[in-house]
Amino acid sequence: MESFTIFDRFAQFPEDIINVIIYFTKNPVFDLLQVCKYFSKVAFLKVTSCDGNHWQLTDERLKNLANLKRVNINRMHNPDLIGKSFKYLANITHLNLNYNAYVCEKYILKLKKLVSLELTRNSYVTNETLELLTNLTHLNICNVQIITSIQKLVNLTSLNIGHCHQIDENQLKYLTNLSSLMLKSCAINYDISDMSSITHLDLTLNDSVTSDTVGKMTNLTSLVLWSNKKIMDADLSKLTNLKKLDLCTNACITNTSLSLLTNLTKLGLADNEIMTDMSLMKLTNLTHLDLSDNDMITDASVSNLYNLKTLYLASSYGITNVSIQKLTNIKTLSLNYTNINANVSLTLKSLNLQGNSSFLDESIIKLTNLTYLKLGVVSAITPDAIMHLESLEILNLSSSTKKYLNDISFKIPRHVRIIR
Repeated sequence: MESFTIFDRFAQFPEDIINVIIYFTKNPVFDLLQVCKYFSKVAFLKVTSCDGNHWQLTDERLKNLANLKRVNINRMHNPDLIGKSFKYLANITHLNLNYNAYVCEKYILKLKKLVSLELTRNSYVTNETLELLTNLTHLNICNVQIITSIQKLVNLTSLNIGHCHQIDENQLKYLTNLSSLMLKSCAINYDISDMSSITHLDLTLNDSVTSDTVGKMTNLTSLVLWSNKKIMDADLSKLTNLKKLDLCTNACITNTSLSLLTNLTKLGLADNEIMTDMSLMKLTNLTHLDLSDNDMITDASVSNLYNLKTLYLASSYGITNVSIQKLTNIKTLSLNYTNINANVSLTLKSLNLQGNSSFLDESIIKLTNLTYLKLGVVSAITPDAIMHLESLEILNLSSSTKKYLNDISFKIPRHVRIIR
């Protein structure tokens, strides 16, 4: 699968491109007609604007995009772009209209294959239209206050009603197929303890759903408690089926309950000032760990997590070369804004060194399996060292200096995609 961010020259890419991402600035030089002409096999199209740019789109330009299944039209304030042209896009299954100022409902109803709809801060789709989209399995109406009825959408398996205050729990009872529920910043005290189908629950910034309710949801396998002040140790410790847990900036959960959740494979402790090494000692099944902005966790616990495949250490100074050298199964590693310069696992696939001036050429040239590398303005890695990375596919230099970009552009193989 190939994926490109397109700017102004479409013909240089192969015709079998299936992912196209177009980002508008104030002076767009794009012409979607070229996208349609050259990329007849496109299955995913993302169009986004930083300033609500009015982009002219006519019906004829979409005739060749009959294979489109996923369309992301983000922050575009152009009724033509998201209106009658949809009649040529009958195969769309996923539609993202987040932050759009215009949408014509009758054209959305023509998308008979639609199963996923994103409407964050979009106030132009009404109850009447939404209730007719009974094939939907995923719905995001975060920060949409005009939607008050979803009980007819019985096929939903994933629902995001973050910041919504008008959907009551009686409507949720009809959604018996629901497995994922996001209640970020909801002010309603939903009693969802008997909704046994739910396995993923997001209670980010939610101070309404009680600890007692969550404690009864023993089928949960994924739980997000980012900045949550309601859920306490006593009830979290009952959720022994949890495999994913996010405790970012959480100040209520302690070592006591976390150390009991030995089935966890993914854990987020970013910016967490409560947890210590004791909480991780028994969590040997962890494969993903986020310790960004966390100085409480040290080598003492991390060096024993031999199953780790993903580790994020942005601005984390509790971890040193000592533990990094022992983690031989690591595939994704973020060392941005740290002083770590250890010889990391040779099987590493993805490495973030933004803000890291300690990692040197002698370490990077050994990573022959690396496919993704991100560097920043203070990087000590030279263009000559990067040339040794035979497997490299993406080089992210979005935070690098103009001089570094100029120096490296002439030395990197053409097959490497450079993000500027």
